[in-house]
Amino acid sequence: MKKILTYISALALSCGAMTSCDKWFDVEIRSIETEEDVFSSKDGILSVLANIYGRLPDDQGFNADVMNDWDESITDAYETREFLGSSHRRYWDYDLVREINLFIENLDKYSTQYLQPEDLAYFRAEGRFLRAYVYMQFAKNMGGVPLITRSFTFAEGNGSATYYQFPRNTEDSTYCFIIAECDSIKHDLDVRSGSNVVKNRASYGAALALKSRAALYAASIARYTPTRKDLVLRTDGWEAGIPEERAEFFYRKALEASEELIIDNAGLYRLYDLNTDKVENFYEALTKKNENNPEVIFVKDYDGTNILNNFTETVIPRSMRVSGGSHVGPSLNLVEQFETADGQVRPLKTVAGETEPEPTDPIEELKSTDRYVVYDSPSDLFADRDPRLEGTILVPGSSFRNQELQLWAGLAIKHSETSWEFKHIAEMEDLTSADESKYLYDGRQITGADGPHISFRSPNPEQVTGTGFLLRKYVDSKAGSEMMGQSDLAFCRFRYAEVLLNAAEAAWELGEKAKAADYLNEVRRRAGIREIEPDEITGYETFLRERTAEFAFEGLRFYDLKRFRIADKLFDGQADTETALIYGLWPYKVYAPGDPDDGKWIFRRIHNTKRKFPLWFQTKNYYASIDQSVLNNNPLLVKNPYQE
Repeated sequence: MKKILTYISALALSCGAMTSCDKWFDVEIRSIETEEDVFSSKDGILSVLANIYGRLPDDQGFNADVMNDWDESITDAYETREFLGSSHRRYWDYDLVREINLFIENLDKYSTQYLQPEDLAYFRAEGRFLRAYVYMQFAKNMGGVPLITRSFTFAEGNGSATYYQFPRNTEDSTYCFIIAECDSIKHDLDVRSGSNVVKNRASYGAALALKSRAALYAASIARYTPTRKDLVLRTDGWEAGIPEERAEFFYRKALEASEELIIDNAGLYRLYDLNTDKVENFYEALTKKNENNPEVIFVKDYDGTNILNNFTETVIPRSMRVSGGSHVGPSLNLVEQFETADGQVRPLKTVAGETEPEPTDPIEELKSTDRYVVYDSPSDLFADRDPRLEGTILVPGSSFRNQELQLWAGLAIKHSETSWEFKHIAEMEDLTSADESKYLYDGRQITGADGPHISFRSPNPEQVTGTGFLLRKYVDSKAGSEMMGQSDLAFCRFRYAEVLLNAAEAAWELGEKAKAADYLNEVRRRAGIREIEPDEITGYETFLRERTAEFAFEGLRFYDLKRFRIADKLFDGQADTETALIYGLWPYKVYAPGDPDDGKWIFRRIHNTKRKFPLWFQTKNYYASIDQSVLNNNPLLVKNPYQE
């Protein structure tokens, strides 16, 4: 009797407007069918694929809590976690690997007589792409893992558990497998047609983007691990770690993949540059959902109906929310990574004089003797910054949905240029109190509806920014999207800007400095920031800063810090390490009747807005630990470095 399997049409793939397919997932499939029934038709095969795509891992995706893990932002609620455990970002899903292997095998077993050769080749390549994508998630979190490329049955082992036990492959060979798979399948995935190309499924572009990322990650692990003589970030058998001499090989593969996509993409992939307003253009690069957005390569799509996206409901400014809101508060640390128009990296100017560093006020301090710089408008402080800043983050003075945000912490009562008193509302709920004395001072509103809020006085001041900033990237501008599940924005897994910056970094590491500057400047030109000369590239620091500005909140920074082997230095858990602390920038309206500064703005740098502890990336976080139950079941597995 034929095997009976249950296939769930999870509608995990939505074609929407970003693909050239015709609602390929929208098929009626019986809940229980034989394998042969399922794999004898495109509709059946698509139903299986829908389930697999729906289970694909994303380290971040539209997960506001994960965005708040490190230094890009903090949550709206109190953060009491001191460190992340060794299981942080552990990923070990061999159930999904088995499902993908079964999918590939069943195509060959049942579909050959029902499908056209080109369709069969595409589906087979699609399965291999999905498997390579999963193994990339394994590799960047776990290092080398067992490379299982076929399914197993319980009958095969004759009751012996050892039959199913496999050792870990080296980290080197794991990345090589991903790279080789992408090379092998890319042409079978080349289904480009006219001006359209599929964006939410495997494609020629997605395969090359995955190869580019995988090779770059492997190369930098090989290159930068030896710079840390104080750490042992490898196992004896290289299950974790990649030999230094392999760096050039992987950089060459990264450049090769990137340039193939850059040069041979039939004009289908390029930087989005359709809006002359550089701020709006950058915002649209990830949110413009139509077939003609050339920026996106591979996305996790949502239709707002069958496939729900609650992200906007979670992060929208408090003044626009229905429920939730403001769950991601971008940090001042991140804001100051965005260059000035002349290409400088320097702090925002909050006090007069040559103060270095800018003074930081304790959150509990309600008086100050600082000589603050007074700004006519809150937006003046950010006027000379990289346009990507306001394309990514809502800063004081920003508007969203044609509505100016109410971002201010309180009133700065000016007694003199060096004598200030700060007044705040006690609770955010006081903004709507019937008692005007709770939110007015001498007839003036004290605190803005979007915060920030002086949280040490409130037991749980949620749904308001603690940093003075709000998220803009990926926040849906369409009215009604703040309702739960109403946004259809897609999360971008690969986009063209990453391919260009991968090429730039790989070229520089290979000594091709002019080429590196060319690719880097292509991204900077689109951004509206000054181009740089080849000799201005100082090393990985240049690329890290560029990637931080370009890819904030897209899930790449954590892995960039890991692969450059600097995360534990930046986040050492020490209260006196500036990079381990999260800062905010609180705007205040000046209260000074009769003074020319009345109604203008000053800013206070605030430490410890809501995160109680300094960030602590432990050495064991470079490679997530393997769960003890997995180790117990397979004694051939080697523990990761620093795993107890």
